[in-house]
Amino acid sequence: MKINACCFTGHRQLSPAELSLLTRETDAAIATVYGMGCRVFYAGGALGFDTLAALRVIAFRERHPDVRLYLILPCRDQCRAWSEEEVRVYREIQTASDGYRYIRDAYDGHVMRDRNAALVAETDACIAYLLRPISGAAQTVRMAQRAGHLVINLADEKYRRCMPTE
Repeated sequence: MKINACCFTGHRQLSPAELSLLTRETDAAIATVYGMGCRVFYAGGALGFDTLAALRVIAFRERHPDVRLYLILPCRDQCRAWSEEEVRVYREIQTASDGYRYIRDAYDGHVMRDRNAALVAETDACIAYLLRPISGAAQTVRMAQRAGHLVINLADEKYRRCMPTE
């Protein structure tokens, strides 16, 4: 299976233990889809897994300069309630990205769903960290599955057993 572009989706709140494990697993998943031909990655700009994934693509790109990272952001005021440190990292990711676009200027009740749909529309694979069936991440995974995309859920026990342990 050839993969051209991959998006990320996952939960916003990650414990330190999850963060440590997910860093390694995300790196391995990025390398897996890269090995399948993927050179373009899309992230949605949310806190938690989206941020981790974007940072891992940036790190991966240091060894693989043919990789591109694009952001599809819900709205210009997305980070209005975030901490100063969260905003700093968000801006760092924007600057390091190869491009970004906003779905809307301001938040409304549909912008997150529309951002999720845009992520799926641009890609043919999805790397997820999905634990809860009712969430924005679950919505994105369902959209990707309906579109026939490869979905790698890092929370899936079957996937974890296949991960390298280095």
